[in-house]
Amino acid sequence: MQRKAILCIIGILLLFLIGLAGVSEKKKIEEWEPAEEKEEPHQPVVEIFTNVYLTDLTNTYLSFFDGEEKTYPLAENKVLKDTALGLEGSLVDITVTDGAITGADIRGSEKVSGKVLGVESGKGVELEGFGFLPFSEDVRFFMLYGGLRLGTEQDIRIGYQFADFVLEDGRICGVLLTADETMEYIRVLIKTSDYAGNYHEAAALSCDVDYVLLYERDGVVSEEAYRAGESITVTPESIYFAEGSTGRIQIIPSALTGKISLLSVTRSQGTPAYRGTLEISCVDGRLIIINELLLEEYLYAVVPSEMPSSYPIEALKAQAICARTYAYARMLRPGLPGLGAHVDDSTGYQVYNNILEQNSTTTAVRETTGQLLYASDGSLVDAYYYSTSCGFGSDEHVWKSESAPELPYLSACSISEAGMTGAALLYTAESMTEESVFASFLKEPPESDFEREEPWYRWSYEVKNLNTDRMLEMLQSRYTVNNRLVLTLQDGEYVSVPIEKLGSIKAITVLMRNAGGVADELLIESSTGTYKVISELNIRYVLCDGKTKVCRQDGSEVAMASLLPSAFFIITPVYEGENMKGYQLLGGGFGHGAGMSQNGARAMASSGYSAEEILGFFYRDSTVRRIGQ
Repeated sequence: MQRKAILCIIGILLLFLIGLAGVSEKKKIEEWEPAEEKEEPHQPVVEIFTNVYLTDLTNTYLSFFDGEEKTYPLAENKVLKDTALGLEGSLVDITVTDGAITGADIRGSEKVSGKVLGVESGKGVELEGFGFLPFSEDVRFFMLYGGLRLGTEQDIRIGYQFADFVLEDGRICGVLLTADETMEYIRVLIKTSDYAGNYHEAAALSCDVDYVLLYERDGVVSEEAYRAGESITVTPESIYFAEGSTGRIQIIPSALTGKISLLSVTRSQGTPAYRGTLEISCVDGRLIIINELLLEEYLYAVVPSEMPSSYPIEALKAQAICARTYAYARMLRPGLPGLGAHVDDSTGYQVYNNILEQNSTTTAVRETTGQLLYASDGSLVDAYYYSTSCGFGSDEHVWKSESAPELPYLSACSISEAGMTGAALLYTAESMTEESVFASFLKEPPESDFEREEPWYRWSYEVKNLNTDRMLEMLQSRYTVNNRLVLTLQDGEYVSVPIEKLGSIKAITVLMRNAGGVADELLIESSTGTYKVISELNIRYVLCDGKTKVCRQDGSEVAMASLLPSAFFIITPVYEGENMKGYQLLGGGFGHGAGMSQNGARAMASSGYSAEEILGFFYRDSTVRRIGQ
């Protein structure tokens, strides 16, 4: 009985243990079962675009930024939709959430427009009637014509009212460039006598017809009238620039054909007289004078200043087209935007009004009215020109600017009847890069060269006593202008370092020539080091001693103050012992050699070639057509 009881208790314990094991196993199975997946909270994708131009596209908005166009719908938000209805054509900061616009804040509630008087790079715009308006840090330029796209400050047309300026807290946050119309007026900065500088101490003037002087003070435009022949003098201290004045006046003749004489400036013609209007402003206590006039009337005074009026009419017409093309390119991309001018009146651009207008050159301008020279890709030709060739021209590689573009229409070529007709040539542009070939060409030029009889076709230059102090001064000044183009040999490599001294000269040689034979690299070996001078312009400076005269092939002598006539030359050193005592140059041509040779054009016109044929030769694959066509 006792035994049965014990067995019964043991059985109960076993059943209990088995039950516990089952419960434990069930719990393990439950733990092994995967847990239910929980949904992660939605993370919205938010994009923020600042200073965006918006255009209404039915029920969506097109945002334009960073050169791209993107379309987003408005989020389902009545308040937003009601707000957005007035934003088309505005600059805004927008918020895009999950691909839909969820926020839009307008940038700059004020738009102003006026004639652009100047653009200071990276800083702001001077606008007639508003003064100087600075750029905001995130200013953007939107071109609204010819397809929506981004522009730059260079697309602002000086002298014109082709843009709206969006202001935010008095700063320009956006420029809406609304048109790119044909421009008729050019703004020319008038330099002081002898083209010495940009800033005048005073401006004395008169006019051959009645004229008025306009100026603004405290927002009120005032007018003073003067009779024909009556003279006035404007100084920085005069009433026109008193406190409260805008510091700018205009002199306007009563007749469109009237001319303003600038009595305080002298040119080769004597006292220059200007068509159009004069605008005088005060900058840092001195005067800036700008002549604004019709482009065609500007050319009346450029062509005779750049080419003798006695040249054949077809040569003058070619010059007029070149000058117009050059000027219009600078109207599109002003050379002096900070001063409010497209060009100045010196050789830095085109010489203007140095010589009186002439009937023949005015006729050439009128017979080519509106004609520009275009490259094969539709862009304006960079219509460079120079006086005289040596019988060959060069190409755009004569310039060493870091941003110099490739200009395939400026090809080196033989400027001869054979070159014009495509006949076989004894010399080629490529063979002229070899020293011996180029030397032979200079000494025994082809009979068919167009400019063979020109005085500058061949010239000589003999420096009997080499002035190392002068040469060092020129090396240092050119190094200051561009230190990449005056190098010193150190440890087997040419590096850019300042040149402190120049000992006795051991040798001077042309190290490399470009197409057509123009010297491109000059090697100077001295007791203090070896130096490489790069570019035809720098070479012309360094080898000019400032006192030796050039002897032209007709026997006439011409003083060269700072620059040799060209870099188309060969050099012969003259030694005294181990050191160079001097050197002799045999050269040809006058100018850089790229583009149209003016005396070449003269000879071609005399041979019966038309202006278009002349231009087609000097600017390969170019075409002449009117502005806007």
